[in-house]
Amino acid sequence: MKGQELGEAIPGDLIPLLYYRWLSQPEIQAYWSSHTGYYPMRKASYSLKEMQDFIAQVPQFQIAVDQLRATEPSYATQGAVFGTFPSTRQKIETAMSQFMLGQFSSPKAALDDAAKQANAELQKYNAALK
Repeated sequence: MKGQELGEAIPGDLIPLLYYRWLSQPEIQAYWSSHTGYYPMRKASYSLKEMQDFIAQVPQFQIAVDQLRATEPSYATQGAVFGTFPSTRQKIETAMSQFMLGQFSSPKAALDDAAKQANAELQKYNAALK
């Protein structure tokens, strides 16, 4: 929180948000990616010196990034296979965004709402297969 004093308690609901804000900074993502080999979640990380140095040392990393960026989205590239996966993923992403915009009081409330919607959709999907 802006203006937070050292030793002052941070409300529990804010801790995940503050962690996500810290973790998603391009500098943190460049460090994390260059030390683990995982892709950074921020495109801005690729323009930072640390990331550019890593790619220069491990050029095959850039090949993998280029291949991912060139891949056309399809059901084969959208993750796990179950009937409602693409829409369930969208519900989770929407819930996370809504929490960050203050539309839910806590991450749990946002994800509980997404789970309720996803479970209802999955029940309809499963019923259609019987």
